[in-house]
Amino acid sequence: VEKTKPEEKDKNKNSSPEISLVVKGLMCLGYMFSSSLLTFLNKMIYTKFGLKSPLILFLVQCLWNFMVCSMLMSYKTFVDQKAFTSVEKYGIRITRIDETLGKAKVGCMLACMFLIQVLFGLYSVKLVNIPLFLTFRRCCILATIVVQFAVQGTVPNQTLMLSTTLIVLGSVVAGYESFNTDFFGYFLIWCNNFATAIQTVMTSKYNEDKRVTPFEVNFYFAALGLPLMVFITAQTGDLKILYDIFFN
Repeated sequence: VEKTKPEEKDKNKNSSPEISLVVKGLMCLGYMFSSSLLTFLNKMIYTKFGLKSPLILFLVQCLWNFMVCSMLMSYKTFVDQKAFTSVEKYGIRITRIDETLGKAKVGCMLACMFLIQVLFGLYSVKLVNIPLFLTFRRCCILATIVVQFAVQGTVPNQTLMLSTTLIVLGSVVAGYESFNTDFFGYFLIWCNNFATAIQTVMTSKYNEDKRVTPFEVNFYFAALGLPLMVFITAQTGDLKILYDIFFN
């Protein structure tokens, strides 16, 4: 007896590898700690090396990302096309060079939004202290609600609105005393929040089928940002400062 389509669908669903709740929780915690650690490291680098322009830090990030992504893709393309398959069940899919280049249009669009978000983040970290930065970054949920309503017409439920209101009120109380001195820094954080929200909503819209992987977005982010930052820092003189830090 031939199997019906629903039965086949259930079979495929059951045969696909499932990630346990513990692993999902650990990955979320890892993302949370790595994100916070990156914020602390950025602030420490500003203080230790006396960097005045976040563009220097952005240039180094793009260079490192481009090198790592290129090496991984080159290995999978020219050495072993079955490499890194063990991490795919965790959502980490490293693609070949030809496969990545075939998604250039969507990849570049998503990477451009990512570039804007990171730039706002680097400048805002430089202007405000870390606790307030992390506090106002939590208000990204409000920016996401606004963008989703504007783009998709999604109306949040009462529970989400209540939790969002409490988060925003907490942020206002935390930063009230320094609004006058750090106003521009707070403005950049909110720009970062809305840039993140727009990136999230646009990604769900144009990459709903997950055709472009996070790895490929990261590669295009570095590929677009690296030449742009080299040109800008060369014009502003920041490239020479970076050279002096490494070689003098």
